[in-house]
Amino acid sequence: MKKILFYFKGRNRRGVPPSTTFTVEPISPPNAHRTPSLFRWYFSTKCKSGAGFTLIEILVVVAIIGILASVILVSVTSARARARDIKRVSDIRQLRTALELYFGNNGEYPTSDEFDQDCTEGNPAGTKCLAPKYIPQISVDPFTGDEYKYVGIDADFAPGAAKCLSYHLGAKLEETTADSDILSSDSDFPLGVKCTSDTTSVKPFNGLNCKDAGTETDKTKDICYDFTP
Repeated sequence: MKKILFYFKGRNRRGVPPSTTFTVEPISPPNAHRTPSLFRWYFSTKCKSGAGFTLIEILVVVAIIGILASVILVSVTSARARARDIKRVSDIRQLRTALELYFGNNGEYPTSDEFDQDCTEGNPAGTKCLAPKYIPQISVDPFTGDEYKYVGIDADFAPGAAKCLSYHLGAKLEETTADSDILSSDSDFPLGVKCTSDTTSVKPFNGLNCKDAGTETDKTKDICYDFTP
């Protein structure tokens, strides 16, 4: 119960004297202790009135849900691709370290066969293996499951040498743009020449787009994170 005091300088037309006190009882709406949201009010009104939803209202709601779902899906897909690129960069750096350890012990880098060979269960026919002595296991692409690009190549100072005195290692990225900080520190090595001891069918690849030799006519722009010693 509230009392509100009104002051008048003189009598009004109905003869109310000045300084008359009126008693005003505020009217509380039902469920005043709760503050219903706009949607709750709208749907409760619909239910009480017994009216259904119109086709326009249903289409608007479906359209809003579709837009929100599309935005979320694109964001999640892009975030996953960036996470895979970070994993690829980390894998390449670990493989580079293993390759330098291999070179320190053998005086040459592995051929493509030796790079791919996993000697966890033994060393078949005396093959020089990169794993597990220099790295626990050979990493693969987190999305396709394919092995990363690798080829043993001739060094600039010893073309045609029997030993692989250099190498080219790379991974194709998904989301990283060409002007990113990651790609500003890689080699961007062009097509090299395979070392004589690498007799596999693996072809040299372009460090700009990760395309094998002989497929350079393909204009698809793939971003390649590559390194040579």
